Amino acid sequence: MYSQGPTWQNCRPAGFMSKKFTTAQQNYAVHELETLAILEALMKWEDKLIGYDVHIITDHKALEFFKTQSSMTAHQRRGMDYLSRFNFDITYIKSDLNKVANCLSHYYESDNTQDVHMYNEYVRADPCIDPAGEDLPAQRCKEISECIIEMQAMRETDHQRSTHLREWKEQRDVEAEEMALADRPDPPPSPAETPIPNAHAPAPMRENGMTLADMLYGRPNNTKPDNMEDNAFKQRIRLGYNDDKLLSLIIEKPMDYPTFTVRDNLIWKQNIRGDDVLCLLRDRELLLGIVTQAHESVGHFGSQRTDEYIRWWYWWPYSTKEI
Repeated sequence: MYSQGPTWQNCRPAGFMSKKFTTAQQNYAVHELETLAILEALMKWEDKLIGYDVHIITDHKALEFFKTQSSMTAHQRRGMDYLSRFNFDITYIKSDLNKVANCLSHYYESDNTQDVHMYNEYVRADPCIDPAGEDLPAQRCKEISECIIEMQAMRETDHQRSTHLREWKEQRDVEAEEMALADRPDPPPSPAETPIPNAHAPAPMRENGMTLADMLYGRPNNTKPDNMEDNAFKQRIRLGYNDDKLLSLIIEKPMDYPTFTVRDNLIWKQNIRGDDVLCLLRDRELLLGIVTQAHESVGHFGSQRTDEYIRWWYWWPYSTKEI
């Protein structure tokens, strides 16, 4: 919790944050986790704290001596280098006296190993202060280099996006349904009451309006890319999988990645429509050819339309940004 005021007991709350430790971070020592939490908070509110007196209140007593301890690990020295930007002190307070911050620290406590969250919900202070990973534990370095958290978060994002699209209704769709219900004809009258048909009577409105999926995927120029059936194209992708940090793991142990499917030595993933799309390696020349072909098929309708078209047939990490 970030607050402003003369004392920690009566200061006014100005911000809240709760982050989740990764699997590798959960193996850190307690004092390292507590330090990591402080670094994460300072990075989040750095623009509001630099230049002011900062009082850090913690329920971990050992951190009171962090500034004065004689020997530090290389990782602690990196943290201290960042902390040196701030004019701060650390005070130990029992957790039951600082109840708001204590509650926030238990936000993810009931998670199990299968729970996955959005990428921005994870603690990222350690790679920020050590981007080269020189002083990070080996397990954490592997987690970062293989983008394990990013892949888990992307699977969660795809799931949430597909659920959102299935459930989402635009306002005009809601209004169309309401008008269709209002214009729905009354129950047919008895034979004695049946009027003479009017040839010029308007037809009843269609009850289901156009959905968001219709607008995204019901457009022209949705033809299948020419190289999708090219054996040389597929062979280049198969060979390239072995050199790709992410996709090589899926080829080796496909059962560990249920979101992906390996078929004919090619990796496939479902898009938001539920169609299988081909997973591509990070080959700049290959991806440039894909984007160029998509642009020629779609025309000058902007990067978003080109991105939509590509995602009907292909997938690779960070494709939207690169497109």
